[in-house]
Amino acid sequence: MILNSKRLAGTQVMTRAGQVLGKLVSLDVDADTGHLVAIRVSTGLVKDLLSDELVIAWNQIVEMTPEKITVSDTVIPAGASVIAIA
Repeated sequence: MILNSKRLAGTQVMTRAGQVLGKLVSLDVDADTGHLVAIRVSTGLVKDLLSDELVIAWNQIVEMTPEKITVSDTVIPAGASVIAIA
């Protein structure tokens, strides 16, 4: 399935356990390979103003559909705002 980035913008991002993390705001693509590297998630206007948006590595994404993006339950360590690529 091919997903259009315009259609994905605003898609709800949640963990497998159902914890809502926010909404997709952008995708990071490796310019050399063309592969998706990470997604960027807005956790809310106030939180976004106080800290950076949440960056989730591609290898943490479990499923991506036009309706929702599901990520690993381990994607959010306490207090973390950036998830490193393993």
